[in-house]
Amino acid sequence: MRHIGPTAQDFCAAFHLGSINMSIGTADADGVSLAAITALAKRTQELQPENSELESRLDTPGPPQAPPLPRTEVHLHPQHLARRRATLPRRREAHARQH
Repeated sequence: MRHIGPTAQDFCAAFHLGSINMSIGTADADGVSLAAITALAKRTQELQPENSELESRLDTPGPPQAPPLPRTEVHLHPQHLARRRATLPRRREAHARQH
């Protein structure tokens, strides 16, 4: 015969219930189940306000956002590009001296 669930030894070690660790008393199993259900109900109730707020954020459109630029594109001001081009030979020389 197959069983689903913990062994009596595991149950006893986990919950410190029962007088011997050879069987699981039905009252002990029911009590552990009821405690678990109560804890889950409390947790669900505590998370409900946060869940409602998050759902309302999804329903409220935010400001439009531009799509992210592809990593290969760089958009720089033309003056900035001209300055970088002007300093390129000096930067190459400095790099060559370092290596």
